Parts: sequence; C-alpha cells; structure tokens
Amino acid sequence: MEYKFLIKIATVSLLIILTGAVLLAYFTGVAGGREAGDKSEEETEETVSGEKAETEKDDFSEFESVEEKEEFVTASNNLNLLLSSVDHDLKMLVLDDDGKLVSGRSFTTVVEGPEEEFVCEDFDKDGVIYASDLVSGEYGVRLFNDNGVQVGDEVRVRVREEISFTPLVNIEAEVYTEDEIDVEAEDTEVFEEAEEETEPFSQEQVNIGNGSIGIDVSKYNKDINWEDVRASGIEFAIIRIGYRGSSSGVLVVDPYFMKNLQGAKAAGMKIGVYFFTQAVNVTEAVEEASAVTTLVSKEDLQLPVFMDVESSGGRADGVDPGTRTEIINAFCRTLENAGYSAGVYLNKRWYETKIDSAALGDWKLWLARYKASEPGIRCDCWQYTSKGSVDGVTGNVDLDINYGL
Repeated sequence: MEYKFLIKIATVSLLIILTGAVLLAYFTGVAGGREAGDKSEEETEETVSGEKAETEKDDFSEFESVEEKEEFVTASNNLNLLLSSVDHDLKMLVLDDDGKLVSGRSFTTVVEGPEEEFVCEDFDKDGVIYASDLVSGEYGVRLFNDNGVQVGDEVRVRVREEISFTPLVNIEAEVYTEDEIDVEAEDTEVFEEAEEETEPFSQEQVNIGNGSIGIDVSKYNKDINWEDVRASGIEFAIIRIGYRGSSSGVLVVDPYFMKNLQGAKAAGMKIGVYFFTQAVNVTEAVEEASAVTTLVSKEDLQLPVFMDVESSGGRADGVDPGTRTEIINAFCRTLENAGYSAGVYLNKRWYETKIDSAALGDWKLWLARYKASEPGIRCDCWQYTSKGSVDGVTGNVDLDINYGL
C-alpha cells in the first residue's frame, strides 16, 4: 500500500514537472514568438519606412533632376537674351544657337530699372518682348523659360537720355523671308504714279541732259539678264533690298535681292538699293536701316540706300507729315552713321503734301514723276517712267536719270 502510495506521488510529481515544462516551453515559445514577431514587425516597418524614404528621395531626386535637366537643356540650346534700346524703350530678343528668334514658347523677363522692377511676357510667343516709355538709366534683365526657370545670367543695357542713331546688333534675327510670311497681306505697295501712266513710255518725252540712265527693280521684274541690260546702255541699278510688312510690320528681304545684286555687280553696273518702309515711328526707322546694314555691305554699293516712302494701304499710310519726316531722317542718319550714303524716294505729290520738306535732312532725293518732261523739283535722281523697255528685262521696267548720286 505504501508502495502504491509512493508510485502515485511520483506519478503526480512527474505530471507536475511535465506540465511545468510544457507550460514553460509554451510561454517561452510565445514570448519568443512575440519577440520574434515584434522584431519582424520592426524590420518590416523599417523596410517600409526605408522604401518610403527611398521613394520620397527618388521622387525628390527626380524633381531635382527635372530642374537640372531643364537647366541643362536650356544651356545646351544656348538660348541668348539680346537687348537693344533706341528711344526710351527696351527690346528683348530670345535667340537660339543659330541667332534665330525662338518662337512658340512663353518666355518671361524680369526687368529691374532705376525706379522699379516689372515683369514682361511674350504673349504672342514670337521671341520678341518689348517695353516702352522707360526712364533713362541702367537696366538689368533676367530671362525665364516657359517652366519658370531662369535662363543664364542677368543681362544689362543702358537706356539713353537721347536717341542713338546706330544700327542694332543682331537685327537679322528679325528679318524674314517671304516663305515665312503672308506675302499677299504684307507686300502691298501701291504704285500711285503708275496708275496715271497707262501708255508705254517714249524716250523722246524727256530731256536726259547730262544724266545717266538706270533702272530700279524688285521681285516683280522676275529674272533679269544683267549682261543684256548693261549692253543696252543702262549704267546703274537701284535694287529693292526688302520691305516692312504692311499688316504685321515684320521685316522682309526681297526674294530676288541677292540674285539681282550679284548679277548687276558681275555686269559692272553701279548699284544702289531701296527699302520699302512701313515704319510708324523713329524706332522702327532705325530697325529698317539696321536691317539694310545686315543684308548688304557698303562696299558693294556705289549709290545710296533709299527709304521708299509711298502709299501701301497699310499701317504707315496715316502717319502725319511731321512724324514721317522724323522717320526719314532717322533712317538716313542711322545709315550715314554706319558709313552708307542715304536718301529718300517718294513721288512729287507726297513730297509736297506728306512730309515737312523744310525739316527734311540734306539727304539724296530720288523723285518719281511720270508723264512730264522734267521732275519739277530739284532732285538727285528722277524716276520718269514705269513703262520703260530694256533689253534683258521682261515686260515694263522703271527708268531713272541720275543727276547727282
């Protein structure tokens, strides 16, 4: 009995020990599992945080790289800000690697002047930004691209107290070819004198005197055989170099100018050029003169550069006589300062009614007057017909007498 009792006690003790071991193992396992679980959660949270951090870093890096890329692209495109000032104004040109205007983008400039800072926008996206009515002094301009990123360093320019009649730098960026414009809307020259002259011209109608005979031509005369022209006795040619658009005011080169210049030069003729104006102020007159200096060298010319002033049904027809005279003087003075001889072309009626002849500078005068035996006004060159006939030119051609060019 005692033996059985001892067996029972041993059995119970064993059960207690086993149960304790199991419980110990259980709680140890739970605790270990919980610790492992906590650690796992920690590691997971750290990993997630790390991914988030990495993601945020990547997102930020990507943002930074976009800015850097934009700046790099900007730098690689070599965008240049060119400033010019003529008459208390500021013209800002955005040019590309080739010196061409950058169009189709919304550039902005921040202009800091002597009295204020202001923002200018390129609303029509043509690469030209303009500010007017500025006080004289030093101006700093910063260019911002269409993403609001500053391009390059600040550029400075001085707005003078008085106008400087000197050719503008890089004006060629604003000179268009006819392939780039609406020619029908822009080249609208009206030949007023020609309307009066309906019959072919007879050379016997005029007294040439001691003058020499020449022609003036443009794209309307098409292809010209200059050797035949010279052989027929024509000694000089005044060639249209370009025009300002009647509608938009863009500067345009005559598509036949270079061909005519080279042909007349090869034929040994004396050469002058003319630019058909649509300037409505002095600033635009300086621009037109500047365009001439980029298109032809003064060494290629033996005769003056003329501003062609006549009706066009365009933007400059309504300019008052006083302003028109200032425009002519500005054009000629700018060219004279650049080493060119300069003058003005207009018909007799315009000379008498559309300008202030008393205020006109001492420029060469090329006068148009048809169906007359003399010009009627003292002039250096007389365009006496638009119905002339010359070997080498198909159809009618303008004929001129050089008295003192």
